[in-house]
Amino acid sequence: MRCRLCPANAAHAGSTGISKYRAAPEVAGQLPPLAVRLAPRKPLAPRPGAKGITASAVSFNFYVGVGSVMAHTSSFHSFSARGSSYTSTAIALHWLIALLIVGGFALGWVMTDIPGFTPTKLKYFSWHKWIGVTVFALVVLRILWRATHAVPPMPAHMHAWQRGVAHLTHFLLYVLMVAIPVSGYLYSSAANVPVVYLGLVPLPRLIAPDPHLKEVLKSVHSALNYTLLALVALHVVAALKHQWLDRDGLLSRMLPFLK
Repeated sequence: MRCRLCPANAAHAGSTGISKYRAAPEVAGQLPPLAVRLAPRKPLAPRPGAKGITASAVSFNFYVGVGSVMAHTSSFHSFSARGSSYTSTAIALHWLIALLIVGGFALGWVMTDIPGFTPTKLKYFSWHKWIGVTVFALVVLRILWRATHAVPPMPAHMHAWQRGVAHLTHFLLYVLMVAIPVSGYLYSSAANVPVVYLGLVPLPRLIAPDPHLKEVLKSVHSALNYTLLALVALHVVAALKHQWLDRDGLLSRMLPFLK
């Protein structure tokens, strides 16, 4: 069978009537443009008196098969191209907040295990508070940025319940990233311990000292932190699943070097 793509065979193509064929409508709609151009222009039928499967019919089936594979491959990778639309600002805020949260959690874990009120413990408490205030400010900025910029779509292959869980997880993460610094700030006020940001800027006390409320806010602050830890773990596991199992390019939206 001669190659229909070679210029030398153009005369042969005309003599065999190949140029008169086109892909069937129900097939052409599923093929990428290149496959439609390569496919015969209409369904081929055996010539009168021909026996068995003709070379043209085999060729047509080959093109349809290749075109189908190309269409599926194109749709599989299309999300990676569309999903890389997070702005540099959104990416920077995401990772800066994440690093500060990890550092603040680790610092809080260490400082609460230090007995008494040593200078080191008081220093760690101050750093912990500064991190909390910074996270609060950056999260507010991130919420404003997200409200004014389009969010990349979820992968098309995700089920509705998966999309729902993803949206709920993101919503709860934002709520906790606001609630935790606020609860810590109120806890510090109730304990009658002022917050001096970076050791330079005294911040106002929002509530009066209250020993009972202090213990309540301490418990609330701790519970919210462990809830955030669980959600962050779920968030990380889901991201790794998309990267290693689904291979849909979702993680590359926040890590562009993975593309």
